[in-house]
Amino acid sequence: MLKTVSALVLVATLVLQAPIAGACSAFRMPLTSPDVLVGRNFDWDYGHGLMVVNKRGLAKKAFALHPSDTLTWTSKYGSLTFNQAGRELPYGGLNEKGLMIEVLWLGYTSWPETSAPSINEVQWIQHQLDTKDSVADLILHINDARILSVFAKVHFIACDATGECATIEGIGSEIKIHTGATMPVKALTNDPYETGLKFSQSKACDAIPAGNQSLYRFARAACTATSDIQNETVAEKTSRTNATLDAVAQGDYTKWSIVYDLTAKAISIRTKDAPIAKTVSLAQFDFSCATPVKVLDLNAVVKNPQDVSSQFVDYTREANQAIVEASLLTGFAQLPKPVVEKIVMFPESLACVAP
Repeated sequence: MLKTVSALVLVATLVLQAPIAGACSAFRMPLTSPDVLVGRNFDWDYGHGLMVVNKRGLAKKAFALHPSDTLTWTSKYGSLTFNQAGRELPYGGLNEKGLMIEVLWLGYTSWPETSAPSINEVQWIQHQLDTKDSVADLILHINDARILSVFAKVHFIACDATGECATIEGIGSEIKIHTGATMPVKALTNDPYETGLKFSQSKACDAIPAGNQSLYRFARAACTATSDIQNETVAEKTSRTNATLDAVAQGDYTKWSIVYDLTAKAISIRTKDAPIAKTVSLAQFDFSCATPVKVLDLNAVVKNPQDVSSQFVDYTREANQAIVEASLLTGFAQLPKPVVEKIVMFPESLACVAP
């Protein structure tokens, strides 16, 4: 029995390593008040997934195969997230206060060991969206939870509706944060932020090498993220954000291209399988936990892509099972059935306590 348990724990540590490891890019566009736009590419072998409407007032406990001193909380804010490994385990999203968080692979990651309650690194995203209203709030409470690299070695970029951004990294068993004056370029790829910044500062925009390497993508994003876009309209800035996403894309390997409008609290997404951008506003949703959770297939072809809120459907266990099994059972990880079943069933542990 002990060998079985150990094997399950071992394979669970690989759950998200491969997809997130693919290589991704994220950046905030230059500010022209009051519009704050952030772009993000998700690069991997497959692009299935759900956009999930996450509710306020849900009592939660961090997912673990063998819970012991795991973090507990009650969601304070509603959010929309992008989920491929199961509900409550997002790769990124935006909450109703305008806080956005995205995860990117970083092979150097080593989070500090602390006595704080623990949470895995992707559910940490959900926890932040559930409980924080700004980058400043996130940074203030950064030590309230111990981040565990259960699924992958990653780092994070967060931005909010004021235009403030931060990178959060586990480097040398310390949490390193860049924000404000220490984050002159609002971008992140798959090297430590300081490494990307130094490389981009050493290259003129017309001298960036061709190729998809992390530092080259950072530098290309940096050239846009520090340029003056004057008084462009939101539509023009969205178009430029998409152009930058295309400039750091990796062909068919780029499965999702997301534009976050943190000011309007809206999201636009293009996928490889559904290239016409779908747009949705958080204002269109009821975030009360007394009403059903809603989801949308990221690759759905919809009638009105300018507002897809009406195309969301009630969440079901079967919808979660489909993406979890495609990612973790028959996909790259090929996890044991008992582990997959725990991830599929995990959302049913949540309780509505403040409808």
